Amino acid sequence: MSETPNLPEFVKQRMQQISEKKNIPMEEILHEYMTIFNDPFVQSDPQFKSDSDRHMYALRILIGRLLFRPPVKEFEVVPIGIRGKRITKKGMALSVVYALVRDNMGARLRRIIMRNSDADNYKNITLFAKYRVKLALFNPNDQQGDLLADYRAKWSNPQLLTIEPIELLEQKLGFKRITISEVPNNLSRITSVGYVDDMDWRIIRGVIVRKASGKRDDGTEWGVYAIIDETMTDVEETVTEDGRVIYGGFSVWLDPMLMEFDVESECDFAGIVRQTTSGDYSMEAFVVLPVHARQIEI
Repeated sequence: MSETPNLPEFVKQRMQQISEKKNIPMEEILHEYMTIFNDPFVQSDPQFKSDSDRHMYALRILIGRLLFRPPVKEFEVVPIGIRGKRITKKGMALSVVYALVRDNMGARLRRIIMRNSDADNYKNITLFAKYRVKLALFNPNDQQGDLLADYRAKWSNPQLLTIEPIELLEQKLGFKRITISEVPNNLSRITSVGYVDDMDWRIIRGVIVRKASGKRDDGTEWGVYAIIDETMTDVEETVTEDGRVIYGGFSVWLDPMLMEFDVESECDFAGIVRQTTSGDYSMEAFVVLPVHARQIEI
């Protein structure tokens, strides 16, 4: 099937109506329509019997996206961390970018949510760079809450900062630096509904002793570093069936995109610290900053 098929007349007419009604450039509407039409699902689902069926479906999806999309406005943002794609209980793909966002209230840390077909876009973002990007309110009734980045958010022309990343985290945002031994007494706070507050970060400096990554059953990716620091007095051992000894260390869970550094690298890890249901302590890191680091050789 052609990537740029001749559009049926009913599609062209409806696109023109949408353009006039919503004041959206036809080029933008056409690009969005072709993105929908050329989606692998649309092109391969056997329930579609013809291109005519595909065009009708694509038009309906287009109308849903354009007529019911929330309004956007331009923000100045500096992404400082990411939480990679997860699948929610309702089956929605969702990722989070944590960013310093400037608006008429000043600059402060906010979440930027990416959903469904946009959920992988966090991989295209440079952390600790300044962007001007169009974002919507995730909840239209909460002007100061989370933001939404959909297909209208163009993450282009990043401007590198003059401030060092660790200075931004510690001095500008006030995140507390702790050691691994101090974790039990410095856990990230719990929200009123019983979840760990993912905006309450800690910073831990440690040396990587082990790393692993893989995929969950839903297809999303996970990664984990085991780290140590000078305050650790005991490291548990696990002996495998083939006789290898694996030393545990403190677990730092993170998106594999952040796993740039190899074993024996010393890094600063920033994110939330919590106690698991089994009683152990761990971190979920949203950014990793090199101190004395070895790049992973590809």
